[in-house]
Amino acid sequence: MLQSKKILIIMGGTSSERDVSLRSGENVYGALKRKGHNIIKYDFKGDIRELFSLNYDIAFNIIHGGEGEDGKLSGFFEMAHKMFIGSDENTQAITLEKHFCQPLIKSFGLNIPQYITIFKGDDYKEKLKEFIKNTGKVILKPSSEGSSVGLLITDNYEKALEHVKKNLMDYNVLICEEYIKGVELTVGMIGRGNNIKIFTPLEIRAKKKFYNYEAKYTPGATDFIIPPEINPKFIERAKSEANIIFKNFNIKDFARADCILYNNKLFWHDVNTVPGMTNLSDLPQMAAYEGIDFDDLVERIVLGAMEI
Repeated sequence: MLQSKKILIIMGGTSSERDVSLRSGENVYGALKRKGHNIIKYDFKGDIRELFSLNYDIAFNIIHGGEGEDGKLSGFFEMAHKMFIGSDENTQAITLEKHFCQPLIKSFGLNIPQYITIFKGDDYKEKLKEFIKNTGKVILKPSSEGSSVGLLITDNYEKALEHVKKNLMDYNVLICEEYIKGVELTVGMIGRGNNIKIFTPLEIRAKKKFYNYEAKYTPGATDFIIPPEINPKFIERAKSEANIIFKNFNIKDFARADCILYNNKLFWHDVNTVPGMTNLSDLPQMAAYEGIDFDDLVERIVLGAMEI
C-alpha cells in the first residue's frame, strides 16, 4: 500500500528559483499529509552527500532549476537505486539547456522561434548585431534558467550587448531568440509511458509587458484563461504537439511545455520537467479545470510514478 511507503519531499535547492521551490514543496507536503501518507520533507542546500543519511522509499523532487532539473538529483536517485518521481537524468540534462532542447524539438517536426546561442568566451558581438538587425525585437535569456530569470526583451543592440556581458558573468550559455508576439499557452501533463494525461492548455495574459518572474508569482499580475480563447483546433493541436514533446523526451510523472500561437502556428520555447506547485502555478490550474483538485493531483502523480 502507498500509505506504508515513506515519501521524501525534497525542495529548496541552490538555484534562483529556491523560494518558489520551497513554496511548491510545502504545498506538496501538505497535500500528501492530508491524504494520510507517511512523509518527510527536506530542504536541500546543495550537498548531495547528505541524502545518503535519509530514510525513505520514494523521493518527490520539487526543486525548480539547478540540481532539481539538470539531472544531478535524478542521477543520484538512479545511482542509489531509489524510486523517485520525475524524469530521468538524461531527459532533464537535455530539456533544461535550451540550446540542446530547441533543436531537438525542431527535429520532432515542430516549430521553434529562430535563435542564436552565445557562449562565454565567444566573439559574439557581430553575431548578436546581425541577428537583431535581421530579426528585430529579441528575447535574451540564460540557456538553463526558468521562471524568466535573467530575461530581457529588446530591439536595441547596445542594450542587448550590455545584458549579454552582464549575464555571461553568471552563466556560460545564453540564448538570443526572436520575439514572437502572440497567444501564450502552456500545456501540462501527468503520468508516464503510455499512460499520459495531457491537460487542456492554459492561456497566459500578463498585465505587464511580458510574463516575467514578478508576473508569475504576484497575485493579480496575470490573467489565466482556460480554455484559451482561441480556435478549438489550436487547443487540440497544442495538446497533440505537447504529447510529441513529452513522449520523445521520455518525460515522466509531471511536466509542462510552453508555446506561442502566432500566424496559425505554434512555436515551442520551453520544457519544464519540475513545474511549479504553488498556489499560482499553471499545472494545478489546468488540473482543477478538469475536476482534479490539488490534493488529488499530487496523489495521482505519486501513484502514477509507482505504477499503482
